[in-house]
Amino acid sequence: MGDRAAKQGGGSARTPLSKRGLVDFSDETHKGRVAALKTERDHAQADVERAFAELRPETRITEEKIDSFARLMRENVAQSPTPSRRSYLRPVIAVE
Repeated sequence: MGDRAAKQGGGSARTPLSKRGLVDFSDETHKGRVAALKTERDHAQADVERAFAELRPETRITEEKIDSFARLMRENVAQSPTPSRRSYLRPVIAVE
């Protein structure tokens, strides 16, 4: 049965499609699709890495991290130039 599949162009599942003559990677359509799939794969890998990072204890939000952030924001708002102060406060305060 394997010989018949090879004779009909089926080949082994381990043989790349390009070596079997089934895909021409010089075709622009395939190039674009492969590039899109690689980008999608990279985004998925980044999502996986981000999810695993959230499971690590060092990335947990702690009281110390909240206090440190609050202290930094107070200093930035109190001592920064006016445009910077506005940019720090804009996400927190609804300005119309």
